[in-house]
Amino acid sequence: VAVHQVFSDEMAKQLFAEMAAKNVEGLAQVEKRWTDDYRGRAIISGFIKDKALGKKRLASMPDRVTNTINTADGGKALR
Repeated sequence: VAVHQVFSDEMAKQLFAEMAAKNVEGLAQVEKRWTDDYRGRAIISGFIKDKALGKKRLASMPDRVTNTINTADGGKALR
């Protein structure tokens, strides 16, 4: 399954629009990388298992931040 089949081009466009609104530098390079590289990669073998991306924590850091939810009663919910 290719990345764009899960993270669609429309989702990417929305992300790029939000990045533009925040004046993120290098947006043209990000869009080019999406179109020329990440979009067509296989999700597991070409993206998740890419050691270069792993070193940058591109996929793992958001997971570390969102894998535990603190509930209102002081408990924890894990996904």
